[in-house]
Amino acid sequence: MIENKLIELGITVSNEKFHNEAQILHEYEELIGHSIPETYKYFILKYKTSLIFDNIIIYRPLQSSPWGDEKGMQQLDEFYGLCQSKGEDLGLSTLSSVFETYLSRMPYSVVPIASAPGGNQICLGIIEEVENKVFFWDHEDEREIVGENQNDFKNMYLIADTFEDFIDSLMIDKSDPGSDDGIVSSWFSDDLDL
Repeated sequence: MIENKLIELGITVSNEKFHNEAQILHEYEELIGHSIPETYKYFILKYKTSLIFDNIIIYRPLQSSPWGDEKGMQQLDEFYGLCQSKGEDLGLSTLSSVFETYLSRMPYSVVPIASAPGGNQICLGIIEEVENKVFFWDHEDEREIVGENQNDFKNMYLIADTFEDFIDSLMIDKSDPGSDDGIVSSWFSDDLDL
């Protein structure tokens, strides 16, 4: 299901072969101090590097955030990769580097897995009470995550109850003039009476 949905959305996937992705995954789980949900583990082992889309991708979260449009839709930029491709743009990040960037800036029970416009993050729950839930982290309402506030969700918005539901909710923004609507070309005659 996940693979078909991502193909439908127009992902760009690296064909590079990595021989140490299991080791990199192990090191990542040691870094975050917890194992990641199985479905997401399968996802990152399959795709390995950052995933970017050929189209603008949107979703409707379960809980609205200030970043939603008039219809409540929000945008996804890229999924972070487990590994960095040899020819990868330096703007694309790995899960480990992004985790280190946001350490002590987000609740300890989530990890960033994707980027959203404006420096916002899409996060995955890794601790029992929120495990496998997907959240939107609002960068503009960032909070100090220390002491008793280490699991402060006041700037977090629930996107989906599971990672699978999140993937299933993704769609191409058809309102974007650059989106691929299936039309290969069009031609209008100058002879039309309008």
